[in-house]
Amino acid sequence: MTNNDDNVRRQAAHFDEKEPISPWPEVLRVEGFRYQYIAKDLVIKKALDGIAPNKGSRVLDVGCGTGIWLDRLGSSYGTVGTGVDISRQSLAKARSRSVRQSGFMLAEATALPIADGSFDLIVSLDVLEHIEQPQMAIDEMIRVASHDAHIMVYVVSRQNAYTFQWFERKLLTAIGIDLHPLACHDPNLLVDPKIIRDRLSGQNVILEKLEFFHAFFTSLYDRTLLVTYFIFKKLGLLNVRNRPHRVLAVIFLAVTSWISRFASGALVWLDQPWLKRGYANGFLAVARRIRPQIEVLEPIERTDYEEMAARGTGRNAMQPEGVGD
Repeated sequence: MTNNDDNVRRQAAHFDEKEPISPWPEVLRVEGFRYQYIAKDLVIKKALDGIAPNKGSRVLDVGCGTGIWLDRLGSSYGTVGTGVDISRQSLAKARSRSVRQSGFMLAEATALPIADGSFDLIVSLDVLEHIEQPQMAIDEMIRVASHDAHIMVYVVSRQNAYTFQWFERKLLTAIGIDLHPLACHDPNLLVDPKIIRDRLSGQNVILEKLEFFHAFFTSLYDRTLLVTYFIFKKLGLLNVRNRPHRVLAVIFLAVTSWISRFASGALVWLDQPWLKRGYANGFLAVARRIRPQIEVLEPIERTDYEEMAARGTGRNAMQPEGVGD
């Protein structure tokens, strides 16, 4: 068994058992991107609005988990979703919870069982940092993208010195606490932004956006909200079991969305000393698949034919003796 096989089994076992926190997912699945429950959600929503998926666009979510992103995309943009993941339990939950009748399949990001050019939009959020060969995953996304399709990835960055998470890890490590296993992160697999930039700037693909995010203050803000949601989850308040729970969910999501939209500009401005140097806990990349460039030969003018014949290099010069006499 290779190291990659070991990593795949470890990742699948982790996400079979642990589900990433999404506050009131029943509401988010139906309401789409009406609510942005953390500042990072605003970055993703802005990028999607820039891509502007059409109603009926075919979307592939690589590392779809329980399928919440496909539901949110479908609810907000009317897209038709397909998700792939290595976690059987996550896919089972996705099939039972999806409100958009998306399709799901068990597959690795580096070997998608999908025909070339099958999708109009490929998304992969917080996935590539779990893969030993993210370049192969990007190549597969490019392969299954149709012409003019977009590829959007959000990745945890290796280039994260002096960010909030960097200080957080240093402090907690000093008292014997390792945060990496909580999200099944291997520090050696965190992704160098240059790898993604180069892969999405190759032949037949154009990199349209590379945006660093979660440097310090934005990360601190989102961490505060996520800790709040974690406490709510422990108290059993994140599931919509009746109308009062739904009312609580909508009120809280509406308030946090308003605060996030109001505060995000100032938080990003405060993060500029890190962002200008490319230091951040994560980054968003958006690229577009383009048609292969075909070299078009200019038509040969009549005068060019005459000049070629005069030099003995034209069509008549290639005829054997006696032909045309």
